[in-house]
Amino acid sequence: MTEEKKTRLETDLEFIANEDDWPRWPALPLKRPDQVGILIAGSGPKVFVIGLFEATPAGIRAAETIQYQDYEGMFDDGWRID
Repeated sequence: MTEEKKTRLETDLEFIANEDDWPRWPALPLKRPDQVGILIAGSGPKVFVIGLFEATPAGIRAAETIQYQDYEGMFDDGWRID
């Protein structure tokens, strides 16, 4: 892993850990080249594949989810904080 990627990962992990700093709490928007998604506070490393503005309670319940063992795995799969 390059030093730049390591620094980005550490910064993103620290931001995820401080949910009070999330600008759209309780949701944190994510993106990868072909998808958008959100993390929900308290849900752990589970990506809800849904746009922030579609994230109504019913939309979240119906959204596809991708569960990861840890946040590092989520980042390895291409997700980034948007």
